[in-house]
Amino acid sequence: MLKKSKRKFNLLLSALSIILALLSFACSASGKQTIAFYGIDEGRVKGLQTVLGKISADQKIDFEYETYDSSKDLESQIKAKKPHLILTTSGYGVEAAVKSAPAKAEISPDLTADMTLSMRGAVKTDSDSKKIKALPVLSSHFEIDIETNAIKDSNLAEELTWHAIESFIKNQKKKTDYPVFFAGKDNDILLDTLGAMAESLEGVDSYNQAVSILKAGGKNFDAVKTAALLCDNPDSPLITSVKMLSSWYKLGYLHPGTFSFTKNDVDSLAQAKMGKVLFMSLENHRDFSQNAISRFTTFHFPSAKKTTARNFTGKTIYAVPVSKSKTAAQLVSQLITVENQELLSRSTGIAPVLKQSRIPDRQADDARFWIASTSAPLAGLSSEIFLTKEQKEKLCAELVSRIRYSE
Repeated sequence: MLKKSKRKFNLLLSALSIILALLSFACSASGKQTIAFYGIDEGRVKGLQTVLGKISADQKIDFEYETYDSSKDLESQIKAKKPHLILTTSGYGVEAAVKSAPAKAEISPDLTADMTLSMRGAVKTDSDSKKIKALPVLSSHFEIDIETNAIKDSNLAEELTWHAIESFIKNQKKKTDYPVFFAGKDNDILLDTLGAMAESLEGVDSYNQAVSILKAGGKNFDAVKTAALLCDNPDSPLITSVKMLSSWYKLGYLHPGTFSFTKNDVDSLAQAKMGKVLFMSLENHRDFSQNAISRFTTFHFPSAKKTTARNFTGKTIYAVPVSKSKTAAQLVSQLITVENQELLSRSTGIAPVLKQSRIPDRQADDARFWIASTSAPLAGLSSEIFLTKEQKEKLCAELVSRIRYSE
């Protein structure tokens, strides 16, 4: 009798364990999805969350947000708290996210059908299976902004060349103390300016050479040696960009405070109607006060090469499922609908990746058109590898020193 009771108890215990396991699985499957952000600026994160909130309500998907620290590497943060979906930028961010994704986490190729050709070229696939692991959902560009009234009073053509820009700046120097400046204290803006100039002046091979030099440092990254390789030899990839800025600095075209200016400083100076030529990303453009940025007309970085042979600099925001969750795949598909692409562009201020999605204004339209006219965009030198804040500061100090003092 005692043995039978014990056997029944064990059976009940086993059944209870199975039920609890099933309940746990069900809770996990129907529980909150975690969406993590990495390397995306605050303004774009807010815009993304606005549209994600709508998707949550429409699709009855419950999720929470996690914002990873972009001053720390992504891999360790994923290990500490793995989300279902990561939204991150091109370069290091998307590469690290894809490496952390399980083999069965993939994206339907059907979602790329209505993308522009350059955005389809930016899709990230597994090198072995060729399955799509990361999908572009928004794109940006790095731009030159020139004061509109100054353009009208000059012979500056709509199709810019660097020679024309330098002639324009030389002429503007007669009318204003310092025609050119940008937020050079921001290390990312400095690196992206130099990278965009390298692609524009020398071609994408020069940009890629700079990326290879940055990556070669690995865990033993040495800012002094890296800067020397980037700038100091006749065939260094940034030598032409650095020499051009150095020339402008010495001639008084480039404001001497440029490398101490923050984005807010540049906004304030532009509001005070100072400056004729600025360098910035579309994201920076969106964050400027309207009365400052409305004085300017936007151009892409010029080149002697045909547009179809170019790769413009501009961050791409990617969606990367890092779990096998069907809900994560559903979220990705929702981010790429025509309706939500328009909403994403409107709420973030940057460009959609679909060909037919409506555009809120000229800036986003220009961004999509320019990127669509070229090959897949470049992430920008600031985003190509992970560097600590200290490493990036040391590298940029070396680059600034060369701009200020090189012969």
